[in-house]
Amino acid sequence: MDKKINELIDAYIHEMRNKGIFTIPISKDSTHKNYKYFEQIIKTYGNIGGWDPVVFIRANLETKTKYPAQLNTKTAFNAFKDYKMSLNTINKDEKIVQSFVNTVETIIAKVGKYDPYLFFESNNENMSKGLACYLNGSISKYYCVVNKPFLEKIRILSEDIGQFLDIDELKIKRAFILNTPLKLRNELKKIMNKDYWI
Repeated sequence: MDKKINELIDAYIHEMRNKGIFTIPISKDSTHKNYKYFEQIIKTYGNIGGWDPVVFIRANLETKTKYPAQLNTKTAFNAFKDYKMSLNTINKDEKIVQSFVNTVETIIAKVGKYDPYLFFESNNENMSKGLACYLNGSISKYYCVVNKPFLEKIRILSEDIGQFLDIDELKIKRAFILNTPLKLRNELKKIMNKDYWI
């Protein structure tokens, strides 16, 4: 436990120095008056899944200075959870953007240029390069569910091939993309090319 307490104190000192504040007394000495607050934080929250001392401190010192006693509260832990969730959301958005970029690059590699109509062969009821890539997971399903040529393709598929599609999964992924923040959707449209966006 001592190691976790020291990591939390180090994170606090580092963040306060970054803010140019050196006046709040703090020490790793267990007899120091402020040590008990960090000890209690670790006792209460240190073993909870996803605990990260640096993120905990950043979440609580990002907008205003807080004394150690102010960190030993449920409010401070809730700020940590909210901040961590926002970081995870950003990471998810970045992954979706990258998956669109990777799909565009795959289309160019398979077709010789960026043309989803050729890639998905949306006038042909048989398997296509694009559909094969969709089924084997080598292109973004999020990209496909908002892509005109892909949606046109699956409408005319033969029953034999169509049975390999999970329609419910398509609907869920489509709803997810269409409900992402406008800024992210605009970025995805640019990557895909708005002419191909549904």
